[in-house]
Amino acid sequence: MVGLFGTSKSGNTYYYYSCNGTRKKECRKKNVPKNKIEDIVVERCRELLTTKNIDMISKEVYSICQKENNQNTLLKCLKKRKKELESIIQNLIKAIEGGQNLDLINDSLTKRRFELEDVKKQIHNEEMKFVNLTREQIKSFLMLIKKGNKDNIKYRKTLISIFVNKIYLYDDRLTILFNV
Repeated sequence: MVGLFGTSKSGNTYYYYSCNGTRKKECRKKNVPKNKIEDIVVERCRELLTTKNIDMISKEVYSICQKENNQNTLLKCLKKRKKELESIIQNLIKAIEGGQNLDLINDSLTKRRFELEDVKKQIHNEEMKFVNLTREQIKSFLMLIKKGNKDNIKYRKTLISIFVNKIYLYDDRLTILFNV
């Protein structure tokens, strides 16, 4: 079904959902008022947000975030390289303190410091790609979602986009497939 709208002779705009096949005479499903479906879907989403479900969802989302962060091999390699460079820099500083070939060591030290800064920037950029949320932050977000104003259009869109995968509308019932 697709969302459509129409304007009456009095100038009122009506929003509804219509089957794609209706215009081609392939479907006899009647149009359904937009608010009728969306009110039901929003209410079902809100019913999902029990304390028990919020706890379960936050645990699962946190677990997924941790797995994604742990599987980032590039980040692991960069952190390993950072430690290596820090060790090399410490050894070069010790060599300078020992009075060895200062010009050669200073050049090497400068190069390693630039390389270390570059690696630090790469680590930062890589870490920014991943969300590092705590379980409590996830719970707080879900609690805010639970308490939202169901008449606020932005809230309704957020709620539906987070929880709803598909909706099947029949003549006598509505089936909602949730992401959770």
